[in-house]
Amino acid sequence: MKKFIIGIALIVFAVSLSILWKDDSNRKFRLARGVSAVDLAGVVEGYSVGDSAAGYVQIEVNVSAENISDTFLYLCRQVTTPGFMVFEVAMDESEEAELSAKSNDPYHNDIYYLDDMAFSDFDLIYREYEEFFIHDGLLNVGFGSHNGVDEVLISGYKIFSILATKPEKYIAALNDLGFVESDSLITVWDNFTETAPGHRKSLTVKGRDVDDIVDLLTKRGMYYSEVRVD
Repeated sequence: MKKFIIGIALIVFAVSLSILWKDDSNRKFRLARGVSAVDLAGVVEGYSVGDSAAGYVQIEVNVSAENISDTFLYLCRQVTTPGFMVFEVAMDESEEAELSAKSNDPYHNDIYYLDDMAFSDFDLIYREYEEFFIHDGLLNVGFGSHNGVDEVLISGYKIFSILATKPEKYIAALNDLGFVESDSLITVWDNFTETAPGHRKSLTVKGRDVDDIVDLLTKRGMYYSEVRVD
């Protein structure tokens, strides 16, 4: 009975969000505070579905800043647990300079993980550092399953990336929330040029920055894994 009541509550929540968003279909797409882009032409909320050579499906989602939190948590509830948190932080500038000798070389992220989490464990951490997860331009964060490919990630410029061998639950969740599938989704990356660039920056909130969050979460079991191209 308890699971039934929780299930009904989630459905009502999703329907309420869907109605609210559909009633505001002409609203302006908003970026998180830690990212900026000169040209947002054609950038609207929506999602696209593509196949991966590795055998799983990748879903890319545009989410306006005011809807990032609710959308992310609703999608993360679909992840099969036990799960893990992935924490991607822009590499320190001095270390980055050693790897990126040329101006057009890619940037790199330090990758951290926190394993064996129920959704409720991840939810507690998310709500504690929500401001950073939503708005910090140099931080990517995600929640994934230890069982197969099943992961939701807020990636660069706060574009959502979902990786799944069984994507149906995510497509259903996105449809519940009022997102519309597009065969030609335009993201901020598509509009970047030399004269219309994008920019990402880190934030300081109440005297803390991302490095402080890494230190605090390391004390709670998060560990460093690798360097990865952004």
